This record gives sequence, C-alpha cells and structure tokens, in this order.
Amino acid sequence: MDMNKLLILITVTLNVFLLSNCGGYASNEIKGYEKSQYGGMLRMANFEHDWNSSEDAGISHIYTGNLDGVDYNVTFFNSDNYGSGVESGTISAIKQYPEANFDFSLFTSMVEGVKEECDLQTAYDWLTAHFNNPSDTIIGNIQFNMLAPTQMVRNLRFSKVLSQDVE
Repeated sequence: MDMNKLLILITVTLNVFLLSNCGGYASNEIKGYEKSQYGGMLRMANFEHDWNSSEDAGISHIYTGNLDGVDYNVTFFNSDNYGSGVESGTISAIKQYPEANFDFSLFTSMVEGVKEECDLQTAYDWLTAHFNNPSDTIIGNIQFNMLAPTQMVRNLRFSKVLSQDVE
C-alpha cells in the first residue's frame, strides 16, 4: 500500500471515529438544549443568574425573576461541572397574590428546547392539558413532571430518560 492510500485510510478512519464519538452531547444531556440560549432569554427579561457547583453533584444554573406578580425560578442542571448541556430543567412559579396570572408562554418556551428528543407538539398538548392538573409522562426521550399543588404554585420538571430507566 502506498503512502497516499495509507494516509487517506487513516484520515477517513479518524474522521469516522471523531464523528461517531463527538455529537456534542453526553448521553444524559438533552440533545439540542442549549442553556446559554434560554439563559440569555431569561437575562433579557431581567432575571438574575446564579449557580451552584459541586465536584460530586454537578452544576445548577439558577435564574430568578418576577413577571406580573409571579415569582419564577428556572434551574438547569448538568452533572458535569464543565458540561455545557442540560440534563434536566425545572420551572417553578409562585403567585404573589391570587389575581396574578402564570406566564404559560414561559413554560412552553423552556420546553421548546427538547424538540430534538421528543415530539414538540405532543409535549405542548400535554403541558396545556396538565398545567392545572398534576401529572407525569414520558414523551420520546423526555420525562415531564407537572405539579400544581395549589392555585398559587406551578412546578414543571423535565429530564432526559436514560436507557436504563426504560425497561
């Protein structure tokens, strides 16, 4: 085999290896969900950003803000302190007074990032049906948990379903 063919073979093999191993997302991250995009959107809405990090537990990016009498807390979690993806997200909303209205579009916009892991229309339909009725479901590769313990509180959590979680 001449040197040019060997070089081409090595290059092709290396490219195949790199492409198959660097999709940009760890297996437990929600493919396509970029916290920087959603964090930027929240910062533009005057939400404050903070984070907690632990070598053992991972990193949480926390955004807090108030929209029209409702306090929101949005958290993105990744078990890899250096990872840029999102493994799970939580949106909590607490009304400051009973007449305040939850911003449903905030919930749907945060869910939009899961579109590469599940059917987005099905996720929207589920969220619409269960925004006031607590429920759990799995749509595609994403698990959703909606809690509505009172008329004053809403809590939505979404996370990647790992293959060992599904039997």
